[in-house]
Amino acid sequence: MHVTQPQKRMPDISVVMPVYNVAAYIPDAIRSIVSQSFKEFELLLIDDCSQDNSMAIATEMLKDTQVNWRVIHHTKNKGLSAARNTGILEAQGKFIVFVDSDDWMDEHALGHFFAEISCNEHSIVCGNTTSVTDGVYARYWTGVDERTVFNKADAIARMLDYKGLLDTAWAKIYPRSLFLDNKIFFPLNTYFEDTPTNIRLANAAKNVIALPYTVYYYRRNRAGSILQLNDHKSATDRLDAFANIYAYLIDHTEVDRRFADEYYLEVLVNEYRNIFGRYKLSWKEQFLLVGKIHHAIGAMRRDTGRKNFKKEIGVKFNWILSNRSNRHQALFFLLHNKRYSVLHRLIDLYLKPQST
Repeated sequence: MHVTQPQKRMPDISVVMPVYNVAAYIPDAIRSIVSQSFKEFELLLIDDCSQDNSMAIATEMLKDTQVNWRVIHHTKNKGLSAARNTGILEAQGKFIVFVDSDDWMDEHALGHFFAEISCNEHSIVCGNTTSVTDGVYARYWTGVDERTVFNKADAIARMLDYKGLLDTAWAKIYPRSLFLDNKIFFPLNTYFEDTPTNIRLANAAKNVIALPYTVYYYRRNRAGSILQLNDHKSATDRLDAFANIYAYLIDHTEVDRRFADEYYLEVLVNEYRNIFGRYKLSWKEQFLLVGKIHHAIGAMRRDTGRKNFKKEIGVKFNWILSNRSNRHQALFFLLHNKRYSVLHRLIDLYLKPQST
């Protein structure tokens, strides 16, 4: 790794932007940085060995501006998490903002963030997000309509429920010390790294403050984005991330145990649906992933001492009967794996009380 572009001045905020093969989108991201009304920041471009001309576009757009910017080059492609971690370690600012290079910020985003966090230096500050899909703008999930302060447990639960807060690394400003003092970094070599990291950061912060301003524009459904991945690794990483989150909620937070259980059940049911609907998997891969879900829910039943989870999720399996495509895939799976009856497992695991 090596750094180009000398430091100009000590900034208040470090904006960390990983860059990898986004030539078609990075002009919008750079323009949003150049146009910020708040000026006391640095931009760290983390070149993750981009194979197109993304970096050339970015540096050309920045070279005649007053923006305080640096390029940090990885010697090999390491992925989004590693690029963000590099930014955390190399940042000179007291506070950190992450921007993905295929998205962009509102021109007043840094100003709103700094006005709030400069008075609440041990907090995480969030703003609202607008999604952009084929030129259509809409609020991304839920936001807040007035400044709201959430305690740790409430903030974590709301991130997981997408009620007023998002679990993303972007649309937030963090104290840099929150990462360094608590040794919190984004996990390497895995997808879906934002949620496990954010709940740890929220748990380490004094509180989480949500602002009623749109600060971030998220480009949805971009070809090649992580959220569009649907292979075996992405499916496995999601299940592993959910297991990690569930264990952390129980062992390290004050989030209500009932909420933790219901959250984990909800995501496991959704992943079961994805196995036969969204993901493109072989029969063997489906078999292995369904086995992981079966093991996870069986462990929950043992740990909680509960006989069944019918009240929470039994009705969610109506999709098997109501959706012909999903029903056919599930039945085909059953026929190809006679010794592992999916439907029998579902009935036994979710709907029938176990004997005590």
